[in-house]
This record gives sequence, structure tokens and C-alpha cells, in this order.
Amino acid sequence: METRHYVRLSTKPVIHFETIRVPYASRPYVGIYMSNYGAGAATLESFIVYIDGQPVQSTDSSALAVAVRELDLLENIDDLVYVVTVPKFLPPGEQPLCLIGLPSEDYTAQQGAVLWDALSRISIHVKYSSVYGTVYQADLGRP
Repeated sequence: METRHYVRLSTKPVIHFETIRVPYASRPYVGIYMSNYGAGAATLESFIVYIDGQPVQSTDSSALAVAVRELDLLENIDDLVYVVTVPKFLPPGEQPLCLIGLPSEDYTAQQGAVLWDALSRISIHVKYSSVYGTVYQADLGRP
């Protein structure tokens, strides 16, 4: 029994979100990042994006792209925002995945400020499971 519990803990995924803004670095960046800091792989069961506490209407992981459109980010910062479709499987220990961000080579202070204000309105709720089917949850902000 103890060994089984240890094996489950040693394969537990831990999804973590961060909203990061580094405007004065040699390569400035701003964005929302997601990573799996756990020891095991995570399978995403659901991914819900909220704007100002209201869920974005989307049936799949394109909710971030819908949020970008609803926040008028594509018009306000010259199509420089990039959005990653959220994968269904996150292996442990890989680089944080930038979900929404501004490429550093195109970064301007004005564009960074517009994106930062928009990102402050976004929250995310994700349900994910381990290889053993144990379900966990993680949040960026509170919807």
C-alpha cells in the first residue's frame, strides 16, 4: 500500500500559471505562461478562460484566441499578439509554454502596456489528470 502511494506521488503533475511582465530587459516580454512543474505528465481535461469573470464561449482550447478577439488586442497592438492552442498533454519539466504573449523583437512599451492591461482581465481554470486518472485543478486568477 505504501509503495503504491509513493508511485502515485512520484508521478503527480503540477500545473502552474504565471502572468509575467519584464519591460526593461534587453529582450522585453509580457505574457501568460503555463508549465507542468510536477514529476508526472498532465492530461488536460478542461480549459476555461474568463474575461472579467465571465466565461469565454468556446468549445475547445481556442478559448484564448476568442479572448484575444473579444479584448480587441489584434487591432490595438498591430497583430503582434501570438496565441498558442493549448495542448492536451503536458510532459513534466519542459520549458513554460507561453499561452498569450508579445514577441520580444516586436515589443514596444505602448504595446506591452496594452497587452498587460488586457491580461489582467483574463483568468483561467484548468482541470487535468495524472497517468493514474487522479484529477487536479489549477487557476490563474479567480473567475
